[in-house]
Amino acid sequence: AEAKKLEDSSLYLNLPTTKMELEEKGYSTTGKHTHNLGNCTISKDSFQIATLVCSTKLTQNVDLLGLLKWRSNISLLQQNLRQLMKVEGGEVVKFLQDTLDALFNIMMENSDSDTFDTLVFDALVFIIGLIADRKFQHFNPVLETYIRKHFSATLAYTKLTKVLKNYVDNAEKLTEQLLRAMKALEYIFKFIVRSRVLFNQLYENKGEADFMESLRNLFTSFNDMMNSNSENTGMVKGAALKYVPTIVNDVKLVFDPKELSKLFTEFILKVPLGRLVKQKLDCLIDIVHSDLFTHHDCREIFLPLMTDQLKFHLEKREEPKACCQLLSDILEVLYRKDVGPTQWHVQIVMEKLLRTVNRTVISMGRDSPHIGSFVASMTATLRQMDDYHYAHLISTFGKIRSDVVDFLMETFIMFKDLIGKNVYSSDWVIMNMMQNKVFLRAINQYAEVLNKKFLDQTNFELQLWNNYFHLAVAFLTQESLQLENFSSDKRAKIFQKYQDMRRHIGFEIRDMWYNLGPHKIKFIPEMVGPILEMTLVPEIELRKATIPIFFDMMQCEFHFRCNFQQFENEIITKLDHEVEGGRGDEQYKVLFQKILLEHCRKHKYLAKTGENFVSLVVRLLERLLDYRTIMHDENKENRMSCTVNVLNFYKEIDREEMYIRYLYKLCDLHKECDNYTEAAYTLLLHAKLLKWSDEQCAAHLTQRDHAATQGQLKDQLYQQIINYFDKGK
Repeated sequence: AEAKKLEDSSLYLNLPTTKMELEEKGYSTTGKHTHNLGNCTISKDSFQIATLVCSTKLTQNVDLLGLLKWRSNISLLQQNLRQLMKVEGGEVVKFLQDTLDALFNIMMENSDSDTFDTLVFDALVFIIGLIADRKFQHFNPVLETYIRKHFSATLAYTKLTKVLKNYVDNAEKLTEQLLRAMKALEYIFKFIVRSRVLFNQLYENKGEADFMESLRNLFTSFNDMMNSNSENTGMVKGAALKYVPTIVNDVKLVFDPKELSKLFTEFILKVPLGRLVKQKLDCLIDIVHSDLFTHHDCREIFLPLMTDQLKFHLEKREEPKACCQLLSDILEVLYRKDVGPTQWHVQIVMEKLLRTVNRTVISMGRDSPHIGSFVASMTATLRQMDDYHYAHLISTFGKIRSDVVDFLMETFIMFKDLIGKNVYSSDWVIMNMMQNKVFLRAINQYAEVLNKKFLDQTNFELQLWNNYFHLAVAFLTQESLQLENFSSDKRAKIFQKYQDMRRHIGFEIRDMWYNLGPHKIKFIPEMVGPILEMTLVPEIELRKATIPIFFDMMQCEFHFRCNFQQFENEIITKLDHEVEGGRGDEQYKVLFQKILLEHCRKHKYLAKTGENFVSLVVRLLERLLDYRTIMHDENKENRMSCTVNVLNFYKEIDREEMYIRYLYKLCDLHKECDNYTEAAYTLLLHAKLLKWSDEQCAAHLTQRDHAATQGQLKDQLYQQIINYFDKGK
């Protein structure tokens, strides 16, 4: 009910509000009893409200007030400036504009004297330091606005530069002061630059030469400090590398960017060798992030320095993370379209760093946290290289053939390793496809070098060509390019953006094979397996283009040896492994038969033997495809029957190695069914192929058991057979 009454504001708005009013109306002011005020009953003790009046314009702090009213007592000015640095931060930032106005007024009104310059500088550093503190970071825009709109001290730049230079020149004695100044360097230079801009507006570039010279002298002081051997200045040098780059974007407004770039280059070169490596690289990273590096002419100055530094530290394996970050940031800028011509700059990076980065990737373990970043940087470099760059890269090796061979060998081995053991997760599709696109272009560019420099009889490099073919086939058969394994949507998106890269590289492999001419025989039978693996990829145009290579191999071997036995043996052995591994299908069998029969029937000497070979391979493929299908059947009788079909086929065509291989598969199937007697009879078939002699065992005879001679192996097999017969009783 009481609460309901209070909903009517007229009941309480007319009540007494002060102690005096209560007394006038005759109420007790002790608050100890219940009072009825109008219609409202008060039953609680009284309470008091205390208020504090605070001015947002006039500070209550004596020291700060002394500085703000400095003109009233100049004799206390030095003391007031020192005392400012003891004032609580919250009080200073509340009166930020007034405090800064006071400091610069002191400086301007004493322009003929340097009495207060150092104290004002220190006070300014103190204020900038306050705002850099996380507690007062939100005052940063206030400081920026002050510099841009309210700051008006046109001569401040000369005094601030002079004090700063004095600190740098005396770094050993004034270490603490200089360290504080370094942390505030960005804003000190904002004041210097703004002051100079205002001066120029008033006096039309008067004193330009003096200003430029003062900045050059300041950088000379920085360089001398960096070059000094003093132990006390280590921290200050580190701070200089961290904070000097923060001044770039402001200084370039009033100073020639090219000359500024040269000054920075000299500054970096003065860093003592082997010291402050991380800080130096971080400094270079900050320069790359600055507006200066987006200027073509400035990059001309910076890039030779940066690439030299990177090469030196990468070769010494120092600070890999910072090195990679710097290279990555450089490449990112060079990839932009709004930074002027970049071809020459990409060339500098390529000449100085491509091989060094390659070697870093080769030497770096897959468990390194930096491997992904280095591979990305290497890929980014290759991505930005055009045809001219690739041609120029090879020309840098001069006439020393071995250097070109070494470079290509390194690259082919590295690419093959990265394709086989990708550093990125398989679900990083865009990254992996981009890497593949770049690698494909590089492989094709280097293939041109093989054709031009290493194909003729005098300069032919067998191992280099061999590495090329193995790399190209590894690229083509890698998991991430097998589009048929992806969903239809994913397949369509990849195809739309990147096409089917397998077809491109497959056609290139075919052309490179035919380019070999008389050298082809050197690759038979070693290249039969890789070419077979490529032809088994389920892409019909690729198959049609590459299956004819088999006929070329048959023809080539027949020309040199009057038969193609080595080719035939190799294809039968490798086909067995490939089909068992899941490759091959009915379409492949039909295409293989059709294409090779067409070629063989047109050949004068290979018509009959070629036809027999094709028939043999087709029959084998039929059995192998059946075997692969049946192996997933739960009916073990069917699996045994199929295995017997394959091993009998190998026996029929006199392929002892493959025959023994399937004997052991059949033996294992019998053991799974606990048919130990049948397993023993199966092993007996292997034992019958051996002699009781000291004749050395051929490699294919010892597929499971190891023995030096046929007699020893036969003895071991009979022991095993007896053991199985015992188990089968």
